Amino acid sequence: MAMYFMRARPAAVVGLGAYGSVPAALAAVVTGVPLFLLEQNTIPGKANRLLARWATEIYLQWEEALPRFPATRPDRLHVLGNPVRAVALRGEREASARALGLDPTKKTLLVMGGSQGSHAINEAVAGALPLLARHADRLQCLIITGERDSRVLKGALKTTTLSLVVLPFLAEIGRALAVADLAICRAGGTTIAELLARGVPSILVPFPRAADGHQGENAAVVERHGACAVLAEADMRPLAIRQLVEDLLLDERAHDAMAARAARAGRPEAVDVLGRRMLAALGIDPASGLVGGSDVSAVRSSVGRVSDVAARGATVTPAGERAGRVHLIGAGGAGVSALGRVYLERGWTVSGSDARDSAGARALAALGATITVGHGEGRVHPATDHVIASASIGSDNAEILEARRMRIPVLKYAEALGKAFATKPQRVAVAGTHGKTTTSGWTAHLLAAAGRRPSFVVGAVSSPLGTNAAHGDGRAFVVEACEFDRSFHQLYPTVAIVTNIEADHLDYYQDLDEIRAAFVRFASNVDPAGLVIAHHSVAPMFRAAGLRCRVADYGAVGSGAAWEAEGVAEPGGGMRLAVRHQGALIGRSRIALAGQHNVQNALAATLAVRELGVPIEQALELLGGFGGASRRLELVACEGGVTVLDDYAHHPTEIRAVIAAIRGRYGKDRRVTAVFQPHQHSRTRLLLDDFCGALALADRVIIPDIYAARDKPEDVRAIGGADVVRALEGQGVRARYIAEFEQIVSSLLAEAEPGDVVVTMGAGDVDRVAALLAQRLEASS
Repeated sequence: MAMYFMRARPAAVVGLGAYGSVPAALAAVVTGVPLFLLEQNTIPGKANRLLARWATEIYLQWEEALPRFPATRPDRLHVLGNPVRAVALRGEREASARALGLDPTKKTLLVMGGSQGSHAINEAVAGALPLLARHADRLQCLIITGERDSRVLKGALKTTTLSLVVLPFLAEIGRALAVADLAICRAGGTTIAELLARGVPSILVPFPRAADGHQGENAAVVERHGACAVLAEADMRPLAIRQLVEDLLLDERAHDAMAARAARAGRPEAVDVLGRRMLAALGIDPASGLVGGSDVSAVRSSVGRVSDVAARGATVTPAGERAGRVHLIGAGGAGVSALGRVYLERGWTVSGSDARDSAGARALAALGATITVGHGEGRVHPATDHVIASASIGSDNAEILEARRMRIPVLKYAEALGKAFATKPQRVAVAGTHGKTTTSGWTAHLLAAAGRRPSFVVGAVSSPLGTNAAHGDGRAFVVEACEFDRSFHQLYPTVAIVTNIEADHLDYYQDLDEIRAAFVRFASNVDPAGLVIAHHSVAPMFRAAGLRCRVADYGAVGSGAAWEAEGVAEPGGGMRLAVRHQGALIGRSRIALAGQHNVQNALAATLAVRELGVPIEQALELLGGFGGASRRLELVACEGGVTVLDDYAHHPTEIRAVIAAIRGRYGKDRRVTAVFQPHQHSRTRLLLDDFCGALALADRVIIPDIYAARDKPEDVRAIGGADVVRALEGQGVRARYIAEFEQIVSSLLAEAEPGDVVVTMGAGDVDRVAALLAQRLEASS
């Protein structure tokens, strides 16, 4: 190998996995020659895992393989797919059918088991052929058996009326793929890449003894794309094969939809994409063929040869680069509607439904999505690539059942967000019981204002971004990471922010200890070269967990955190702040938002963009341009001396922070009326004492009916709005229960005095009270 390197002086070495690639790859490392790795499987082989630390770049077929390279810098990992042999792309249906002795007008079932064949597949298909004979007028089979089984399968010609062609081997595999309407085969990376490149749906039978179970994982990914059905070898009985063939091949509607999804998942152009990427990494201009004035045509041709040698291949661009079709269930929700906007901006066709009309659903419709009110059958297009359902949608939803009947993948919102999130090399996830929306929106604003063109999905529209989501062409993706249902475990960030951790979502978690454990699990997803930015109140927990990544803590002055921010309220609103690191003044800034909690949110966002390369001085200059997120102490009206605010606060700590910010901005002498709509009966019951203590900070409190969400019948029976008021009165709080929003507005108008501050709070629809009150005040002024 050493002598070869001395003679050949290669410009680069490409490792395709397997032990045979290791000597050449190590020679490249020793001699300083760039090393590129191609990984076609979801679970990387041992050779590529060993060599990854030295690779210049690693090219993956599936984004699901990204977490399998935890020690590799994200900018060295690229989801480009698996190159496809030129021979696999050759062949037109009619000519190929004639050459193979098949009828181009019939549906063709292709059965193959790799170059050596698969005895298990051959045997099972031989048993299924008599059961499929009743479809002989429109079905035919092409079986590539391998040498061992060709005689056995040819014997089946005598026992079935089905048109059948049996070949031990076929060099011109493109002909088989050209005539195939459905394939039954193993789930190797190359086989899958070639099927998808030709738009052939499949029944994948993973080899049960494949290393690390990688074929099973490969098949699961293709199934999530809606391009295959997966059949375990142990379940490969003749009746099961017949049923799948009838469902997926002879049902025209189901077949055409699956074929369309397979074609969209395929990457026939991967060889060119991969070759250009390698040349660029080598500093070679693909157009000129020159590097430093030297002719590199030999390098180019060798890259081309590598791409075309059996399996050799590689090729899928990051998820979403090709436009497809997606259906959203719960389309008006904050998260799902935001993700829907990202799909629209990526050129996808978006449809969806929701139980009720909402601003989120209307916004998607205005952007071109087809959104219906109400759930039911007939809303999911058969060519849909995947369905995304919000966490509140049950598995018995009519559209989920319809999608599953058509074998369209159904993803939870968190899964879909994780897939989109994984396509960017710089990934910021903002978690915490409170402050997620503001902090993630602030982070996205800083990146956008710094010219970084980020993608982002956050929980509310913010200013000046003007939206809650966008698909940018920059390197960064910012998301709000929700802990409910352990959704944030689907995210693999390079930077994670944790603003705080308190008891919440106790309808899902057993207690605070279980919540803390979930946050530690989330933090363990952070890239080893990445950073957890944790509020000082929770940072010790992450340090004690022994995370592979760094941990930086932040807090208020005097907290003892490495990064501290001091905030001073300004008379006209907003805060002046000073940022210190290890006690040394780093810089000053001004933010437009009130409250010490927002000083901390601003500091966390600043530290996140600093980690992504934005100078901290620039970040501090840009902080003041963030106007806040909608429904976060949002000024709705100021009419007749009455100020109307609205906030999403639905947890006792958030209510305390909101009322404290109001006192700081408007003065302690102003009368504050809090209209609080409790969110969830279970949360209200479990945190009732804390709610009473927080609401006691207001001068007057009005409670409407509780907004039900994910509540069990026993939770609804256990507590209502009137019960909350009785608890408040028991603690000396001036409170009233008024069920209807119209009556609340009438009561507020009747008692309003100049100087009053009215704040509506809750995660439900209580913002309608603020909007209606503002209209009435304007009309009467």
